[in-house]
Amino acid sequence: MPKLSQLQQAVYDLLPKGAERPRPQSEIVYLIEQSENIPATPRLISQIVNDLIIKHHIPIGSSRTEPTGYYLIETAEELQNAVRPLSRQANAELKRVDTLLQINLAECWAKEKADVCNGSNSRQPIISVVSSDQGTNNLLTKKFTSN
Repeated sequence: MPKLSQLQQAVYDLLPKGAERPRPQSEIVYLIEQSENIPATPRLISQIVNDLIIKHHIPIGSSRTEPTGYYLIETAEELQNAVRPLSRQANAELKRVDTLLQINLAECWAKEKADVCNGSNSRQPIISVVSSDQGTNNLLTKKFTSN
């Protein structure tokens, strides 16, 4: 395993052990800017965390619910809690990729042109967003329409 860079080590040193008190990304950005005297961004911190996990096999979790932030994974339960949202996100991204690859572009745009040329002004749903209400596990659907 390659040695950590100075910046990777600085981020690693800021991560608390365990999920009880994760360190917010914004706090890490601020502390890195102060200690390393470099402009840090949330994207940079995300990239460093990703490298620490992928290249250095350091078990880092993140919490997307309050309190949010990064932490060093210590238990199997923390590992599962860290992996669950990543797995859901990956599945959603793969579904999006699969759907995009199944679209026949020529057919899609020919149909749109025909609808526009016919003077159709009906507001059709173009995006449907489905999310889960965490309190009740009910699905909420919001449709956005075109002009």
